[in-house]
Amino acid sequence: MNCTQCGGVMSSRVEGNTLIWTCSQCDNCLMTTWFPEIETDSTEYTITLEKSEDYDADSLRFVAQIANCNFLQAKEVLLLGKENFLTARATRIREVAHELTRLGTSFHINPEFSYDY
Repeated sequence: MNCTQCGGVMSSRVEGNTLIWTCSQCDNCLMTTWFPEIETDSTEYTITLEKSEDYDADSLRFVAQIANCNFLQAKEVLLLGKENFLTARATRIREVAHELTRLGTSFHINPEFSYDY
């Protein structure tokens, strides 16, 4: 991007939810609101848990917390798998997918989830 005052090259940086463009020649500055794409994604994603017999207490605890159920029910969810385990927007799906990955719990997300977790 070029500066509107002197034509110099502007560099950008993000601070929180603010995108700041600064000219290297005349110190002209432009600011605007900026949100990461994941925060503005209004798609409802669904996590489906795969069947698993390999789980531990941390996995049980996490599944119970997300599914709002007791440990026996969470064990059944892990053993049998669960379609529509969680339906939510991208930021929540990313948090849960990150933790499921950390715990080694197999799952998939629909529709395709293009964000890192």
